[in-house]
Amino acid sequence: KKTAPDFEVRTLDGKTLRLSELRGKVVVLNFWFIGCGPCRVEIPSLNKLVGEFESRDVVFIAFALDPADRLPSFLKDIPFRYQIVPDASALVKSFGVELFPTHVLIDKDGRIEFFLTGGSTERDKDLRVMIEQLLKRG
Repeated sequence: KKTAPDFEVRTLDGKTLRLSELRGKVVVLNFWFIGCGPCRVEIPSLNKLVGEFESRDVVFIAFALDPADRLPSFLKDIPFRYQIVPDASALVKSFGVELFPTHVLIDKDGRIEFFLTGGSTERDKDLRVMIEQLLKRG
């Protein structure tokens, strides 16, 4: 298992996130963009996950390829409960993402554990199993 590339990013709401500061938590990354149909389709099921795991050690981050000024109007129509990071194309490269949407799950020690591509209205079912698995580990 390889260690996830560290990053320091600013979310749409101005928070700074550093992967190195999220050790001890399961980190769920979603790579997406506004014009991606499968990305849009899976958002409602992803929002369910955020609600289910909000009291546990899980962090949900969505890396959008879109610029910050395009995201608010989209998010007004289709709310997305992940922490949204705009202009994330550099991170797409560092994580080796080639298809959208892609989910990358990082274990509590900062290692990439799962890499899941493609969108689905039931994406939450796959991710829930993986997240629970990672939470059970030490």
